[in-house]
Amino acid sequence: MGTKNLHQLECLPEEQCCSLFQKIVFEECNVAGNVRASLEKTGREIVGKCKGLPLAVKAMAGLLRGNEDVNIWKRILKNEIWEAEKGTAQTEKPLVLPALKLSYDHLPSHLKQCFAYCYIFPKAYVFDKIELVKVWKAQSFVQSSGQDTIDEVGGDYFDELLMRSFFQVFKIDDKKRYRMHDLIHELAQSVSSPYCCQVKANEPCHVSDRSRHVALLRNNAEQAALEVIGKSKKLRTFLFPGEHLKSFGQALDKIFHSMKYMRLLDLSSSTMLELPESVKEMKLLRYLYLSQTEIRKLPKSICSLYHLQTLKLLGCLWLFELPKDLGNLTNLQHLELDEMFWYKSSTLPPRMGSLTNLQNLHVFHIGPESGYGIDELKGMIYLKGTLRISKLEHAVNAEAAKLKEKEGLEKVVFEWSDTDGRPRDEAADEGVLEDLQPHSNLKELQIFHYKGTRFPSWIRDGLLQNIGTISISHCTRCKILSLGEMPRLGNLYIKGMQNLEEWPEVQYPSLHKLKISSCPKLKELP
Repeated sequence: MGTKNLHQLECLPEEQCCSLFQKIVFEECNVAGNVRASLEKTGREIVGKCKGLPLAVKAMAGLLRGNEDVNIWKRILKNEIWEAEKGTAQTEKPLVLPALKLSYDHLPSHLKQCFAYCYIFPKAYVFDKIELVKVWKAQSFVQSSGQDTIDEVGGDYFDELLMRSFFQVFKIDDKKRYRMHDLIHELAQSVSSPYCCQVKANEPCHVSDRSRHVALLRNNAEQAALEVIGKSKKLRTFLFPGEHLKSFGQALDKIFHSMKYMRLLDLSSSTMLELPESVKEMKLLRYLYLSQTEIRKLPKSICSLYHLQTLKLLGCLWLFELPKDLGNLTNLQHLELDEMFWYKSSTLPPRMGSLTNLQNLHVFHIGPESGYGIDELKGMIYLKGTLRISKLEHAVNAEAAKLKEKEGLEKVVFEWSDTDGRPRDEAADEGVLEDLQPHSNLKELQIFHYKGTRFPSWIRDGLLQNIGTISISHCTRCKILSLGEMPRLGNLYIKGMQNLEEWPEVQYPSLHKLKISSCPKLKELP
């Protein structure tokens, strides 16, 4: 479009580089005066080798952060890689590479493989931390240690790489996302070859028998996929980045039959209407990406992929049900479906309680038949986020759900069916709700069509000290709104409580939104 004034970004002045270096390397670190002076002297020489490039300075600072051993700093300064890179100004190789390569060389081995793997994602790719950890888990790059879960350990891996400037923060709609600087991506390319490979448009395919992780960046997915699987039978990752519509044609069945070592397979944004039964041949598959497809149903054979950890089905608008043997996938941790699926699906597969590693189950419909009881929730201790329990009129021994032990849940919805005024045992409803006490970490609670005359003790006694939002709707028999003191309650919604008459005096210091509708007998507020 043109501009009148050009601003040429020069290299950062030496003093500014030193200031940046010191800010990072001595952050949260109290170093004795004489030691710091020696470190600063050596550090200034290291900064000089970064040639005014801030990314190189940050990489070196991240490497030496918190390290007070002057000898280690001097070894970094004298490393032969600085000399080896001299004279590269005439080539396309960036001058910044020595600092970045040094930073990589000093990474622990588990971080090296996590970083190198990221090369299969294209330049300027926007990373989501949680999603990347799932991918690393699928490749067994993350090992649990101590009391931390694998997800927590994987998060620590990412944070360490971020601290060392291998990733940069990139915000989208106030959500933290991350990118790799182009030069960091080139470093990943150099250290991941030949195991990680990108197959780009208008470039020869460099996949070989040694390739393990391949990203296909061509539009003709079928032909390119056939070419790749013809050159390597030991792929562990087959990725198709980009949201352009892809057609796999005859390649899909051949992938399933020939790729016996596959851990992660991306078939998203494709014209696929059904998944072939031959998917069962991929016995080691841990991550299956089927989002943004027109798939109508999943084959029964998918339930034999016993190692599967992540099944992504977001944006599958024509998918209305899950296979009845889904409970066989006992290692499944992430079942990702749109919110709309949970609302349009009236029944879920039986024996969902077998999925004891599952972290997200938005809806659980209780039924009177075996395999649909509320006790299925008993062993699902890793559930996080939102859980809506519906058809609570069928609940028997609700305490068996052990909601009190599920500390990862932030929002819980308790829902009885609207029986249009038909009689229901109010004592039974009261007993069920009393037994469904959630963990004190809960942030939001919703109750619909409850027919008890009073609320449970854990609400009356104010045991939910972290609750921020409460919605009570069409609980038509309650006469007293007996909510205990809740210091963090900010939003309270009350609707359709036809017999509500009394609201005892209580303190809600954080309340900023109160909405009351269709409560004709309530004449006075606290």
